Amino acid sequence: MRGMRLATAAALALAAVGCDTGLDPSDVSQVELVESFGFCPPTSYCTTRLRVMGRQAVVTLESRAGGTLETSRSLRADEADAIARSAASTRFEGVGPVIGCPDCADGGAESLSVTADGQTDKVTFEYGAQVAELEPLLGQMRAVLATTRPVP
Repeated sequence: MRGMRLATAAALALAAVGCDTGLDPSDVSQVELVESFGFCPPTSYCTTRLRVMGRQAVVTLESRAGGTLETSRSLRADEADAIARSAASTRFEGVGPVIGCPDCADGGAESLSVTADGQTDKVTFEYGAQVAELEPLLGQMRAVLATTRPVP
């Protein structure tokens, strides 16, 4: 019985991954990944924001007392296309706006949002969490952030 339940769950998960969101990659105007820590010294950079718009990636570090620091870079065409395809196929339905307890006990929070056809879908979750429903987009955005983040 347990094996049948696992097989059924696996089949449903695979079916959900293959579901069409109805979006074309060209419909995606922006993908944003935000990392934030609420219990952070005012002069530290407590919020990191990555915005990908087409082939442009912009990272902004924000500090309550120290202002902002920003850097940008052009993405390779294959990198930008992969992000747009992943964003178009990421299903936010059923995930909910919040997963777990983001930024509880100073654990930090992340949020991922996709804007397409004038509508934004967003989910917030614990910093560093693996969220299967958001892959591969979450991994791609984290990789861009790691290679673009400015050094304060």
